[in-house]
Amino acid sequence: KDDNDNNEDTTELENADNATTTTSTTANPSPSPFDTDPDTATGVNRTIVMNPEGYSRLILPGNYAMKTNPRTGVQRKIFAERVLGFFWMIKDLDVSGEKPILGNESCIEPQVAEMFPSLGGDEDGGGGLPVTLDDEVAPLPEYVYRNNRAKDATAQCTLVALSYKDFGYKMLPSWIGPFQKELCGAADSRRKDRVEVIKLSIQEGTVLRLLKSVIKTGFKKEIPDHDHERTLLYFGNDQKFKDSLRVHNTLTGYVFLLDGIGRVRWAGSGKATDHELRTLIEAAKELTPVSSSADTAGAGGDFGRRGKGSRGGLSAQRQHRRRQ
Repeated sequence: KDDNDNNEDTTELENADNATTTTSTTANPSPSPFDTDPDTATGVNRTIVMNPEGYSRLILPGNYAMKTNPRTGVQRKIFAERVLGFFWMIKDLDVSGEKPILGNESCIEPQVAEMFPSLGGDEDGGGGLPVTLDDEVAPLPEYVYRNNRAKDATAQCTLVALSYKDFGYKMLPSWIGPFQKELCGAADSRRKDRVEVIKLSIQEGTVLRLLKSVIKTGFKKEIPDHDHERTLLYFGNDQKFKDSLRVHNTLTGYVFLLDGIGRVRWAGSGKATDHELRTLIEAAKELTPVSSSADTAGAGGDFGRRGKGSRGGLSAQRQHRRRQ
């Protein structure tokens, strides 16, 4: 029997860093039982930069991690909590400076950029899909580019601010505030209608699902009415979504910059640093180039916001069904 304690197991996990495997890059695929390297595992977004000091980089799809028997050298895949300890998320925040994911140094190239994963999937009454505070069903990633009627990658960009817990939710303003000030206000009037911020709050567990109406009421009281359509709530557990974006540590906050067709072009976590903000804003500007032709297209019919009661949500649901 393998009776090593958690400290020994964590040290042994370093052996997994050298393992390699060939995987698929399709959206939200099921994890492969042969995956041994988190960086190349099936369904993982390989353009996301994991903090080399953190524990999150060791998590495999399905919330597994590799454990090595020190006597035999045999590796086996078991649940991460049994390898890293039940409080591994807290330790991860400590050693990574609350940043399991490091901000990209530049905008991810379109040739390698991967689509933002779908979330949920039960369309019966919208219970299994994200919903806005206005009670509009918002399937992802279709809802992000609902206003981009031309499906032009450079017509818009969207910052998706993701949190699971209140601790992570409180980190998001460090990203959203400077981002909106620079790109969504008077500082850059040419882009303010082409750049959007969407907050996505995921509530896991049966208890929170039973308190759905109470939680939604709390969000409505806190968030201004004009941001209700840009605040999404999801009640459920979607492991494949976590696996794709590598957001296994649910204590912190995450941000993902998406282009006009829903591809992830920049990612970060924790509280924003000055350097990360600069690279994020530069990436957003790169995704929404300004020219006379772009201004004309934006002011015309290719990109425009739809108000309440529009067919944007219905169109997004149809696109989601086609993807399924």
